[in-house]
Formats: sequence, structure tokens, C-alpha cells
Amino acid sequence: MAGLIWNGLQSRLPVAHAMPIFIVSLLGAAIMPLIYFVLAWIYNQYVEKMPLRFMAGMFMWGIMAAVIALVLNTMQVALLGPIFGPGTMMMTIVSIALVAPFIEEFVKGLGLLALYGHHEFSDALHGLHLGFAVGLGFSLVENWFYLASKTDPFTSGLGVWVGLGIYRSVVNAVAHGCFSASLGASLGWAKSQKWGRIGILAFLPGVIIATVLHSLFNLTAIADSFQALSAQFPSFGFNPITTLALLVMLVIVSVGATMDYRRRRGARISGEMDKLAGE
Repeated sequence: MAGLIWNGLQSRLPVAHAMPIFIVSLLGAAIMPLIYFVLAWIYNQYVEKMPLRFMAGMFMWGIMAAVIALVLNTMQVALLGPIFGPGTMMMTIVSIALVAPFIEEFVKGLGLLALYGHHEFSDALHGLHLGFAVGLGFSLVENWFYLASKTDPFTSGLGVWVGLGIYRSVVNAVAHGCFSASLGASLGWAKSQKWGRIGILAFLPGVIIATVLHSLFNLTAIADSFQALSAQFPSFGFNPITTLALLVMLVIVSVGATMDYRRRRGARISGEMDKLAGE
């Protein structure tokens, strides 16, 4: 991915301009996902103390998933173009708001699915943390690719480019984390119900939930882009409101999952104490 981004920059800009954009866009894309990851890790340590390697591994899978999704999305655009017409409104809606969200959430979810059988992935709270980490890794690469390949400060202006980078880093990282967290929570909840191997069937409903949330997010982004083009003073309202709603949902589900985790842990400890007392 780094090579792809660098080659794209070199093809349209002198090296003296391409290198600063390459570095600054990477730093801008990485800072908020890493901050969010640290905050999620701190909360994890406070509540359940899941080993760092699991969340870090899912963060890295999110990075890999972004590369895979880029290839698949390029293919789906090429396939849908002749059907709906390149650049048409229908093409934009079908590709960006329907097909791409499913591809991205499915690929991100494969990492969670691979970890499903491990004993550390045992409930909805684990799933939330692991899924959130996947989404953060994914957003890092997606934002880096967008900032370095789709825009540059020499075309849009430095202020606009920096503002766009901050906006995407703050908003998109949270949104992608929430999408994947919903899938992770679905798998974790199924695991906590002691369904055994059939609990893996929760993957498909989880992907659908994540895809719907992702589609709504992308639709509001499209709506904001049209509003910005038509307004004298461009503003973005629909997308931030959607992200705020996703964040509120994440907090509510996290609180519920935390309470469930503590209830089950308390019941397990009580059972072990009763067993020892009986012996």
C-alpha cells in the first residue's frame, strides 16, 4: 500500500513535494486511530485485561483488510461501471453506499472470525474491543490513501487539506471502529451463549448489521458532499451527526456488555467458591 501511494504521488508531483505529502498524510491518518486504540486498550485493562497481542493483532488485520478491500472495490467498480454507467448517480450509490460497505465489513470480519475459536474471545465485550481495533486499523490505511492519492495541498489549498485530514482522522476512525465493533459484539454474544460451533452463524447477521451502519454513514457522506457543492459556505452536518449517533450506540452497548461481563464473572467466582466450600 505504501508503494502504491508513493507511486501515485510521484506520477503527478515532484519528489520534493511528494515526500512531505507522503509523510504528513501518514501521520495525519495514523494519529487519531492510535489515540482511539490506546483509549480502548486502557478501558480493556480496567475491565477485562485481555492480552495486548489480540487487540494489536486485530488492528494489524484491519490494515491488511483495507489493502484487500481496495483491490476488491477496484474490481467491483470496474464490473458495475458498464451496468450503471461510469460516474452516474446510480453508480455512486450502488458502489459506495451498498457494495463497498459489504465488501469492507466482510473482509474486516474475517479476522474476527479467525479469532472466534480462541478462549480469550468469549463474550460481547471482547468482541467490541477486538472489532473496534479492526476498524481503527482499517481507517488508518483508508484515510492515508485518500489524503495522499485523492487530494493534495497544492490543488485544494493547505488549509482545506489539513482540515480534511483532521476531519477524516477523527470521524472516519470512530465510524469504522463502530462498524466492526457491532460485528465483533454479535460474535462475542453468540460465544457467551454457549452455542458451541453454531455460534459462528452469528457472523452473517453481524456483517449485515455492520454493513447497514456503514451504508448509512456513506449515504450521509454523499449528502454532505452535495450540500458542500451547493452551499456558498460548505458545511458538513449529516456525517458528523451519524458518527455521533454511532458513538452513542457504542457507549450504550459497551456499558451493557461490561455489566454482563461482570455479572457472569461474579457468578463464576461465586460458583467456584461454593464448590470449594462443598469440598
